[in-house]
Amino acid sequence: MRDQNIRTKVMSFLLLVCFGISTIMGWIGFYNGKEALKNLSFNQLTSIRATKSSQMQSYLDLVEAQIVTLGENPTTVTAMKELSRAFIQLGTQADQSKLVNALVARDGSLSAYYQNQFLPSLEKGSYRKQSLAQFLPSNFTTAYLQHHYIAENTYPLGKKNALQRASDGSQYSVSHAKYHDTLNTYLKKFGFYDIFLVDHKSGNIVYSVFKEADFATNLRNGPYRRSNIAAAYEQANVLKKNDAPVFVDFDYYAPSYGAPAAFIALPIFDGEVRVGVLIFQMPIDRINQIMTGDENWESDGLGQSGETYLVGSDFTMRSVSRFLIEDREGYFEALKGLDYSEKVIDQLDQFDTSILLQRVQTKASFGALSEKRATGIIDDYRGVQVLSSYGPIKFGDQQWALISEIDSAEAFSPIDTLAKVLVISSLLIGALMVVLASFFSRKFTKPITSLADAAQRVGQGESNMILKV
Repeated sequence: MRDQNIRTKVMSFLLLVCFGISTIMGWIGFYNGKEALKNLSFNQLTSIRATKSSQMQSYLDLVEAQIVTLGENPTTVTAMKELSRAFIQLGTQADQSKLVNALVARDGSLSAYYQNQFLPSLEKGSYRKQSLAQFLPSNFTTAYLQHHYIAENTYPLGKKNALQRASDGSQYSVSHAKYHDTLNTYLKKFGFYDIFLVDHKSGNIVYSVFKEADFATNLRNGPYRRSNIAAAYEQANVLKKNDAPVFVDFDYYAPSYGAPAAFIALPIFDGEVRVGVLIFQMPIDRINQIMTGDENWESDGLGQSGETYLVGSDFTMRSVSRFLIEDREGYFEALKGLDYSEKVIDQLDQFDTSILLQRVQTKASFGALSEKRATGIIDDYRGVQVLSSYGPIKFGDQQWALISEIDSAEAFSPIDTLAKVLVISSLLIGALMVVLASFFSRKFTKPITSLADAAQRVGQGESNMILKV
């Protein structure tokens, strides 16, 4: 019994020492491994963010150079003057009131365009009832040009720019045919959504490549006078020659059926004389292409859950969410769990973009919009814990946040594997130590037990004995 008691104590001591050393060494290895992996992930995210920031800044600088180049081109200057004159000439025709009534009559093609194509698409995009009277042209020149270049244009919606010249025989159509190919080619080559020429005195959009409902309207008193294209026009129209272009941030744009639109604008000068304003409608696709790496997140080093995106000063996205593209159902389920309305989720689904719709009120967005550059483990806009690297990016007077993130679960998956290996290793080592401790405890306790037995026998009066050592 005494032998068993001593052996148990020796085994317990050996196992306690072994387990203590194993636990301490395992924890040190796990902690250092996690810290090293976290730092490596942050460094990679910061590197990706810096690369995307450089690419985005280069693109925005390129757009600025492109609008300056086109605005200073003699062909553009001439087109601005000729189209403005032709636009004014249309307004000198007699009996304009009768002509307007004929053009926008209830059974007329222009009225049919607004009732059957424009309003239904706008109501679907804006999720509210729209008034026909708000958009149907009351100005003769607007009604005339929209009748010939939109309503009577036989090319389908979205391809109205394929029409080079209307068959009305007007001087405007002659000038339009003269310059349309050049501007249309410029738009296609550089991927802009639309290009506008606006009269600097009246605010009339005298030319548009794409021919949406804003074509030939007035940006001072027309239906889009409170839109961001009107803001771009007003800001650019007071710029001096050689001033930098103005950039107006994304907002919902009715002529594009409520989809997000941003504009960059610059005044056009003939020598020292101001003759108009050139406006580009920015392409969303190009911005998304840069932020998503052309949807090759894994090739960019962002794994299965990483992404890089832009956030505006209103704390909504300025580029598309990876999860909207790759996992729509999971993305929408996550938003429902965050109390997003069905209206917003339907708009995300319909427009197929998270721009202006996805709120990003996180530590990263607040920090970046406060001009901070940092990293941290935070909850992202889905409520999921992520490793985040964030910083600001500027274009003109606008400042956005540029954020690179990856789910913590994916970033730390190697350390979780290491933890499992350490646990299994500890169990195997523990089992081995039980065997070894049992074997060596017998070796260690046998002489002690013999000595204790001999001492007990001597105590009982036995004096004639031999103790083997």
